[in-house]
Amino acid sequence: MRDQAMEELDLNDRNLIVVDDVGGGTGFTTTGVVKHVDGKNVTILDQSPHQLAKAKKKHLKDCTIIEGDAENLPFPTDYGDRYVSAGSIEYWPDPQRGTRESYRVLKKGGKACMIGPVYPNSWLSRFFADIWMLFPKEQDYIEWFRKAGFQDIKLKRVGPR
Repeated sequence: MRDQAMEELDLNDRNLIVVDDVGGGTGFTTTGVVKHVDGKNVTILDQSPHQLAKAKKKHLKDCTIIEGDAENLPFPTDYGDRYVSAGSIEYWPDPQRGTRESYRVLKKGGKACMIGPVYPNSWLSRFFADIWMLFPKEQDYIEWFRKAGFQDIKLKRVGPR
């Protein structure tokens, strides 16, 4: 599902600068990115030293692994060609601020991929989603990206086949 979600990123150039994975945890998403982009051009960022220690144990030795905050990225404006965040936006205190940061660090023409859960369709799943409160609605994602400055916004539902 990770690869399916990132298809729109056009990871077709080994020299792309990729801010990945914001909220990267153990580096699972990064292992997919480095199949297409040189690890020396990839940065993994997470707030948890414990999670980042797990990422360091993977074959990501060329990647830069840093502790940081998705809502206050330690990169200059117009830094990267691609931005990826998988499975963390639902935990950000201010998703709009984090999405704005993703836009800020991308170069003009850059692409972002935000992978996160969406509010479910079935009544039983919605019941549990309302209890956990970690499932933004599709319109929330679209609005966060629009307000951040993104223009060509696509929402893609991905799930097990």
